[in-house]
Amino acid sequence: MRKGESSREQVRWQIQKFLFLNGPATSTDIVKTCNAVKATVYKYLNELYDEGKLIWKPQRKRGKSTYELSNEAKDEVKLLLEKQEIKTKIDQMAPQKIQEFKKFLDFLVESEKGEEFWLWLPDIDHPEKIKKFKNVGTKVLRQD
Repeated sequence: MRKGESSREQVRWQIQKFLFLNGPATSTDIVKTCNAVKATVYKYLNELYDEGKLIWKPQRKRGKSTYELSNEAKDEVKLLLEKQEIKTKIDQMAPQKIQEFKKFLDFLVESEKGEEFWLWLPDIDHPEKIKKFKNVGTKVLRQD
């Protein structure tokens, strides 16, 4: 469990992440992936449904109803997963790379809105693949 996160938040996140990564699923499939008892998972499925984050699709002929994420919930989960990926990459950076990253962030904060800059993406092998970006406006949220 992530620090400061309740078991309720953890199970709700597991449900949403599973549906985002795997698409529509039955409640049985969802229960199998969550680290909680069946009644708890059903409780949170109902909560997420009531909040509009889940869409329930009853299947009378096959007897297996499915749940899927609403478009709004998909956007929220995608953003959270992207944030987690960025945090993981920063956590794994070598000290020298962290210093380079800090300098880049300082540049963005100090540069003028609309100013263009070049950025080399580490997965790209050829210098001609360096991309040009435009600063759309940055501000300091917190200073230490």
